[in-house]
Amino acid sequence: MGSMSSNTKTYISDFEEYTRTNLSFKGKGIARLMSRDMVNGTIVSFKDSTLININHKKRKFSKKTFAEIIEDRVEEINKSESNNKDNQNTDFFISDSLYNVNNYLCEKLVINNPDQTIEVWFTKNLIKPDYVKNINEQVSNIGLGWRNVSINFEKYDIDNEVIMVKLINRSKDGDFIYELISYEQVDEIPNSHFLPKEYKKVDRITF
Repeated sequence: MGSMSSNTKTYISDFEEYTRTNLSFKGKGIARLMSRDMVNGTIVSFKDSTLININHKKRKFSKKTFAEIIEDRVEEINKSESNNKDNQNTDFFISDSLYNVNNYLCEKLVINNPDQTIEVWFTKNLIKPDYVKNINEQVSNIGLGWRNVSINFEKYDIDNEVIMVKLINRSKDGDFIYELISYEQVDEIPNSHFLPKEYKKVDRITF
């Protein structure tokens, strides 16, 4: 079908997380007509328990509470759990080598199952503060579309405090590549900078 790549910049404050992601899809064959580039953002706020999805190219955004998102996604989450149960034939290994990925010193996890191969580079040099772990746990529960690129490291005997720097998912449908370009802790996330006033609010953002 094609391949998709993304690079991400993440900013963390005490109660908020902002992520800006550049996505590029390159289709093969007839899917070339679907090729496109996107610039998306999300703001997860524990000040008011909301998620803002942003489409920077279309200058639009949507805002929902965590409760609204969970209600909308119950059926999708149930389907995902069912699919995971059907796919139990998984093996993995952790490389002994160290890798320099985007200036982060990383180890590498490889996950193999009948449908796909996933390579994950992760760093122990960036340890998540407690509030970031709380954000990540909440985010993994509600799901965030393209933003929800995550690995349950504990499942592979790795501390869940590590940070994923790069992921390559190879399947029969194509390749997906995720890269963390920067991970920065800030005092405050100014919405006026990450969400310009001229952006139009809509009920739903499509990616």
